[in-house]
Amino acid sequence: MPSPFNDHLRVVKEYQGALARFAPGTAPTYTSFEEYVGTRALIEALRNAGPNPGPAALHKALAALDTDLGGFKLRFAADKRVGSRFVDITFIGRDGKVLR
Repeated sequence: MPSPFNDHLRVVKEYQGALARFAPGTAPTYTSFEEYVGTRALIEALRNAGPNPGPAALHKALAALDTDLGGFKLRFAADKRVGSRFVDITFIGRDGKVLR
């Protein structure tokens, strides 16, 4: 998962913009960014599932999801359940703060 603090990716900029708009004063976190990305993926799958998606159509759309959320690509297939190969290194300091 990309760092929610480093806006080098469009998806991070969009996440930070959504936080500023809908939750002013809320600091970015890895957890909320992961939830944001998951929600964006679900929205994309719902779009791909058709006008009135039921559980089977949504499952099929999620299983075949291939999308770029703004520099963060998600790709699923019947034999590929990983979604992303993105790797980022983050350290946690002795004081519990995230270091990059």
